[in-house]
Amino acid sequence: MDDGNPARDAWTAAAELLRTEGLLSDSQIAFVRMAHPLAAVDEIFMIAVGSDFVKTWIEEHVATAMTARLSDILGREIRLMISVDPSVNETPAPSASSAPVTPSSPVRVAGGETASLLTTPAAPVHQPPVTSPTLESPQSPIPPVVSAPVATSAPASTGTTAMAESLVQKKLSPIDTLVEHNPTLTGSISTISTTAAIATDVANPSSRSIAARLNPRYTFSNFVIGDSNRFATATALAVAESPGTTYNPLFLYSESGMGKTHLMHAIGNYALNLYPHIKVRYISAEEFTNDFINSLRDGRQAEFKDQFRTVDILLIDDIQFIGGRDTTVEEFFHTFNALTNANKQIVITSDVAPNLLNGFEERMVSRFISGVTASIDRPSLETSVAILEKKASVDGIQVPREVHEYIAANMTTNIREMEGALRRVTAFADLSKQPVDLTLSEMVLKDLISNPDDIEITASLIMSQTANYFEITIDDLTAADRSRTIVTARQIAMYLCREMTDLSLPRIGNIFGRRDHTTVMHAYRKIDKQMAERQTTYNQVSELTSRIKQAAASQQSHSEQPE
Repeated sequence: MDDGNPARDAWTAAAELLRTEGLLSDSQIAFVRMAHPLAAVDEIFMIAVGSDFVKTWIEEHVATAMTARLSDILGREIRLMISVDPSVNETPAPSASSAPVTPSSPVRVAGGETASLLTTPAAPVHQPPVTSPTLESPQSPIPPVVSAPVATSAPASTGTTAMAESLVQKKLSPIDTLVEHNPTLTGSISTISTTAAIATDVANPSSRSIAARLNPRYTFSNFVIGDSNRFATATALAVAESPGTTYNPLFLYSESGMGKTHLMHAIGNYALNLYPHIKVRYISAEEFTNDFINSLRDGRQAEFKDQFRTVDILLIDDIQFIGGRDTTVEEFFHTFNALTNANKQIVITSDVAPNLLNGFEERMVSRFISGVTASIDRPSLETSVAILEKKASVDGIQVPREVHEYIAANMTTNIREMEGALRRVTAFADLSKQPVDLTLSEMVLKDLISNPDDIEITASLIMSQTANYFEITIDDLTAADRSRTIVTARQIAMYLCREMTDLSLPRIGNIFGRRDHTTVMHAYRKIDKQMAERQTTYNQVSELTSRIKQAAASQQSHSEQPE
């Protein structure tokens, strides 16, 4: 419980249970202690070991028994995932049983079996170490735990034994158990509690998230996990819990709109809540390029280097955009080396796997694949439905399941497209004062669903159709004109570029007169909100969407005709 790692505490408890039951010998326990528990996400329990030999030995001798006990402790069926990382040999895995042990009263676990659980004296809980010289000093250690009084009708036991019983019987995390038996420590424990971090990262978006350029709404707690993203989620959570250790760098890749950016922001938000003094920075590759160019122009190279090389976690999105920009790639190469040499965490996203990136030297690609690469695939129908249900729940909207299934089955390009379709249906229902049902959904989405998925829609096509619709010129969309008609047209065009193309926010801003990505974000949110409030805006977006789809289909049909 030294650093609030629930996976480690569950692993230790499972090993002690098996040893007291006589199912693990001392030599087998020694092998179990060589494992470094990383994270438990859904049914996946991840550990790292230092060699293939240890991995094979655990799989052949103790994996089955440990999996059963971990399932009992966590209250759900789990599967053990073992990765090999030689660097873990440099830091021995802490073990609760390294301290003197005392026998406890029998503990009943799931399944009706009874075992005597060996427990250790409660140890002081410390704040996570502060590694960056720019960070504040850690807070004072939390006072030692004082056991709660035991009722006279209960068997006499130590406070630690009572906590161990709660861990196994009630399926509580170790930190939750500590708080339950020591209510006065609630405030202190919450600063390092993994459970508290998950709860507070949504409820209390802080100025620290904003300073790190993170979106506080993107968290692990509202990310829907399925077969398509399970491994990526598990590795992302492991990185957030132990940055700069096992999975460094973490390279996430997928097609646009599959959740890479959500996971990246979730890592940052989770780490900020788990380690209050950590320094996190999120940036897109295009912003990195622009900041670098500006630093060269203004003679601020030292300030630029310091900005990115003194962080504890660097999150860089859409790395493919700097490919071929040799000077920028060279600068990122040195930034990458500086951070990894200091054991700082790097998380990178891309729309392709590292070996498929263009414009990067082999030395850079080899560094990308030196850690862990995880892909995110298109979600299954079941996962897509769950994503839409989560979205509706977060927005406080009641939507029948058949509507979710209809959208998920027909909007299959990416998650962003599905969520956009759901917003369109609910906005129309609000404006027309009709209930959301399947008939309404089919009517509202007929233009989106009736067109084939392989139609190519470009920003230039969207701008052309928008300019014609509002009877202005394309130059007006990119100029600085602030008249109402042109501003409305520009914001709707930006919204449609985000909805109907794979372009990033910085790229869209660059197309619309080299505007900042925050301008695009503001336009997107404004139009999205107005669609649910103003019939005029809803009609404009719907009609333009139909025109753009028809124009794209017409262009494709014309290009396919033989000459």
